[in-house]
Amino acid sequence: MIIEIIGPPGIGKSYYGSKVLEFNNEIYSDTDIRNELSSIKKIIISIKVIIRFISTVSFYKPILWKNNQSYFRSLLNKLIYLEFAVSNKKIYLPDEGLISINLSIKTFFNKEIFLNNNFFKNDYYKIIILELNHNKNIERISNRPYPPTWELFEIGNNYEEIIKEYKKNIQKFIEEIDNGNISSLNLNDYSSNNQIIERLNTLIEN
Repeated sequence: MIIEIIGPPGIGKSYYGSKVLEFNNEIYSDTDIRNELSSIKKIIISIKVIIRFISTVSFYKPILWKNNQSYFRSLLNKLIYLEFAVSNKKIYLPDEGLISINLSIKTFFNKEIFLNNNFFKNDYYKIIILELNHNKNIERISNRPYPPTWELFEIGNNYEEIIKEYKKNIQKFIEEIDNGNISSLNLNDYSSNNQIIERLNTLIEN
């Protein structure tokens, strides 16, 4: 099963994801899967991934490689890890998943790397949406280090507009896939991070 935590920038996706991985050792991280992949396995899976997703993913969108090849490498690696996890029946929680990569590109560049979202309608793809009070979200994103990728692409610091656009794209995505494996977690409803982590783990297991 693939678990992806999504939400606007600064909401705590990576933080809470890392805490869930500490809490539940049955869930595989990017590092766990990378450690199990030999060079030969990775090459074989890379070929499978390109064949499988060639009609779904725009691998050669200019934004993925023209100025920053890390987007392309990140996308390909996520697809490889995902294929490995599904084939080997692992529970996999990526640090930044395919949906988040696509949402960022849509928000910042008004481009999409997925030609359709059918892949995310699979039963083995579980999505958890983090929600937070708008002002608190702005406060969090303002207090974190400015992302190097944002600096490279001159994203700017109009956080209010970025968060608003990101939320709009999340809502559009959810409406398009209409997946029964979508859960929401409103961070405002919990008084401690431990409660949030426990709730996240419950959503993953159910």
